[in-house]
Amino acid sequence: MLTYVRWYWPDEGRWNYDELGADRRALRHVELRGSDGVFMAAASLAEVLIARDSGAQEFERLWRDARRQLEQQTTADSSVREEQ
Repeated sequence: MLTYVRWYWPDEGRWNYDELGADRRALRHVELRGSDGVFMAAASLAEVLIARDSGAQEFERLWRDARRQLEQQTTADSSVREEQ
């Protein structure tokens, strides 16, 4: 059974969203800057482990794809602005 947790880090003004597995370990994690809604970080445990185990090229490909998806989201949603 999955559990979803949202928590706020006041020192950095960030909302954190985690998806926890049955063993209560984080499967996915997203950080969102509260002041303007910019995504600061996103990771999936499975993708991080694949990247680690398959080397730097696969890691770069995964993160390039993730950046593209976030850019498309940013373009589609005017409430989220790109960080300069």
